[in-house]
Order: sequence, then structure tokens, then C-alpha cells
Amino acid sequence: MQATVELGRSIRTKKDLPLKAPLRECVVIHPDAKVHREIISMKSYIVEELNVRNFTVTADKAKYGIKLKGLLNPIVGARLKSEVKAVQEAVKNLTTDQLESYIKTGEINLVGHTLSGEDLTVVYSVGDSGKASGVGKKQQQKNKQKASASAAIDTSAAASESKEPVYEAQADSKGLLILLDVRPDAELEQERLAREVINRIQRARKKADLVPEDPILVVISTGSKSIPEVVASHASLIDATVKQPIVCNLVVSEAATAARSSLTPEVSLGSLAVTDEASIAPDELVITIFRRSCGSSETSLQSGHADKFASKKKLKPVSLTIKNRRTDESVTICLVDKSGHQLITSIAQLLRLTRCAFGWSCSAGLHFYQASRPTSALTANSTECVLQMRDVYAE
Repeated sequence: MQATVELGRSIRTKKDLPLKAPLRECVVIHPDAKVHREIISMKSYIVEELNVRNFTVTADKAKYGIKLKGLLNPIVGARLKSEVKAVQEAVKNLTTDQLESYIKTGEINLVGHTLSGEDLTVVYSVGDSGKASGVGKKQQQKNKQKASASAAIDTSAAASESKEPVYEAQADSKGLLILLDVRPDAELEQERLAREVINRIQRARKKADLVPEDPILVVISTGSKSIPEVVASHASLIDATVKQPIVCNLVVSEAATAARSSLTPEVSLGSLAVTDEASIAPDELVITIFRRSCGSSETSLQSGHADKFASKKKLKPVSLTIKNRRTDESVTICLVDKSGHQLITSIAQLLRLTRCAFGWSCSAGLHFYQASRPTSALTANSTECVLQMRDVYAE
């Protein structure tokens, strides 16, 4: 349901949480089993749109310590004058059932006075404390005179350090309540940074008019400590999109030197494709992309749009046998087909294909070793020319 996504995004906006930042959990609460089935049928869409790791649909408010509280808005005092105190007292004593009825109907009668529209705001609080840090924004639709519900929770420093979920809630006038666990999470924050790095690299690629098949080498120049750490720790995630080797260094003026030092003898550094300044708050970085060529199998790429149509030397069919060190199984992978078309152009592609061939669940931690260098692992970021590889072991 689109309402689920909209309420979740409203929470993210209120808490200043960008969509690229993964969150631990989304809980959808609604009393109707039919609504549950509709929401579950769209689970994958909602999870992707809200960028959450866990997703729960339930009717159990008590499990999450949901409490409702009515707040009389100041505008009522001007209208009721001396009788406003009696109404305030009645609002304080409203039960959960009465407040939920008000949410659905948009109207309630207290001590002889009818409250509707913006007269009353219903606040959801989450947790045992029943504490709402600030009144949620009023979401009544004036044209329909309906009451909506908003929510707030205590997100102080002490709460953010808790190992227990810290939920922020948002509800609509039809009984749909969304909870997002907004606890800070170092692991999810690193994943967010990794996705930001991918985004900056892809932007630079687009500026240089590069296509995914163009062999390149990316240099990230930054004084940040966290960005190189993220590039190393989330190499598999980044490679799944970038699919090209990445090098980090400190100074942009030394980008070419850093690029050359990362290359193997079989690979040559081509021309500069683009230098793009970027930022991932609070850090500044510069993305430098160089073209590269792999031995004699590829024609050196020169700058300019005509590169895409440059002729290449026709290759002979090439296959590579890779042996699983753990099981002694072997697979043979075609690198160049009979027509001379190179099917595999990078270590990253070869890792993914090998993972599938051996039935491994992921390529994280998967390395290649060559008999000539049995202790030197080739990772996804390696610039080793696949056509030059011989006697390869996977582990």
C-alpha cells in the first residue's frame, strides 16, 4: 500500500534520515487481516522504498507499547472560553477506544461540546514510558474534517545508545500505524556510505560519457579515514555496481601515481577520463577515472567520443580452468568465445561467475590464487588481466 510508504517517508523526513540510510526495522500495525494480506503482498516494494532490513505486519499494539493521548489545541480555548477547562479534563480522561474512534470519524462529543477537525490532535507514544518528545504535526484534512494521527518519541542520546529498538511512529486516519526503528547503527551507516561512494563514482562516469563495458580505473582522493575503510570493507557491494578496480589515496595530484602503482605489468594506464569533485558529508573527495587496457588483447583507449568505435584486435578463443581448493572440484570458464568476443573482462566478473559455478552463496571473502603466486590473493579490485591468468585456484 502506498500509504505505508508515505508514512514511512514522513518519519524519515521528520528525523532527517535520508532514504540511502538503511534502517533496521519497519513495523506495520493495523487491525484488519485483509489489510495485512495486501501489505504483505507488496512487502518487497515497501522494503525497497523505505530501505529497511526487517519488516513486520501485526495487529498487536500492546507488544510495541503503543499508547494514545489526546491534546486539545489552543484554538478551542478562544471558542469555549470559561468552559475550556472542563473539556481539557475530559480530553485527559479519553480512553484508547475513544481516541481511535475519533481518528476514524474525525468527531467526538465531550461535556456537551463537539470537537472535530483541528480541535484535537491524537499523539502516539511508543514504549513503556509513554513519553512523547514533542507534539506531532497536525495532519487533519480540512476539506474532509478528518483527524489524523502523528507520533513522536524520545530520541535523546541515552535512547540512541540503547540496544532495544527505538521506534518513531506515524499513523493515518484509517487506522494504519507505521513504526520505524531509528537507532543509530554503525554497520548500516557504513553500508550507507558505501552506497554514497557508488553514487559519486557513477556520477563521474556519466560526466565522462563512459559505458559500463569501458575498462577504467577509479582513484578516490580524500583525507577522510572512513571512506577508504568503507571501500575496503564493502568491496563486494561496491563492485556489484561499479565492476571496476578502485584505489584510494590522499592527494588528487598523485592520483596517476596511485593508479599506476596498483596495476600489474600486463595492464597499462590509459588517458584521463574525468576528474570530479564531490562530497559525502562531512568529507570531501575527488573522483579521478583513468582508462586502462589489458595487455595486447585490448586496444589502448584514447580520449574522445570516437573511442567507443575504435577497432580491436580479434582474439583467439580462450578458456580458463579454476579449481576449488576445498573440494578439488574444477570448472572451465570461457573467457573469449569462438567469434573472438571477450566475455569476461575483469577479476570481479570472474569471481561472480565462479561463485555461481561452485554454488557459493556470495563472493564476499572469495579469492583467486595462481600457482605462480600461491600466497598472493586476487580480489575483486585487482587489475590482473584475466586473459593472462593460468593455473587458478579459488578459495
